[in-house]
Amino acid sequence: MNTVQKLRNKSILETLGLERRGSMAASFAKAWGLFAMGMAAGVGLGLLLAPRPGWQIRDDLGRRIKRSAGRAANRAHDWLESTQMAGA
Repeated sequence: MNTVQKLRNKSILETLGLERRGSMAASFAKAWGLFAMGMAAGVGLGLLLAPRPGWQIRDDLGRRIKRSAGRAANRAHDWLESTQMAGA
């Protein structure tokens, strides 16, 4: 009888949206999943509504990434040289 009552209470609570709380990890994973889905939807809509064709956007992004990588490499090289000079 007790088991039947628990099942009945559980189904009533689930129907009302008042089921017991899950673990913190489950809540965290659910939040990140929803965030990732929102990001994917935003990126998709952004690409669909972009004022330029996809190939132009990809080319522009590629150029920007290469330029940023070059700047980062130059800064790293300069930093390495300055630390070597300071140690000498």
